[in-house]
Amino acid sequence: MVSLPNVYRAAAASHRLFLWALVYPSIWVAAAIASLVPFVQHTLGLTFDWAPVLLIFATALIPYNVDRIADSYFQEIPDPQAQGYFRQGWGWVILSLAIVATVALLYGAKGSAEK
Repeated sequence: MVSLPNVYRAAAASHRLFLWALVYPSIWVAAAIASLVPFVQHTLGLTFDWAPVLLIFATALIPYNVDRIADSYFQEIPDPQAQGYFRQGWGWVILSLAIVATVALLYGAKGSAEK
C-alpha cells in the first residue's frame, strides 16, 4: 500500500509541474485562443491547416509573457512561485521561442500565399 505522505508529495509535484508547464507561461491561454482557429476555418469553408493554429498559438504567447515578465520586475506577483518562475528566466525562454516560431510561421506563410 502506498503511504499517504508519498501520495501528497506526488500530488504536490504534479501540481507544481502543471503550473510551471501550462499556467505560468500562459500555454493554457494561448491554446484556448488557438483552438478557435479550426472553428473559423470550418465556418468559412476552408480546409483545415495547422499553420494558422500554430501561428495564433505562438503569437498569443508573446503579449502574455511580456506582461508577466514586466510584472515580475516592476511589481510583486502575489504568487511567489510565479514570481520566481519569471525572475529565473523561464519567461524569457518561452518568449524567445514564441517570437522565433511566429517569425518562422509568417515566413512560411509568405511562400504559401505566393502560390
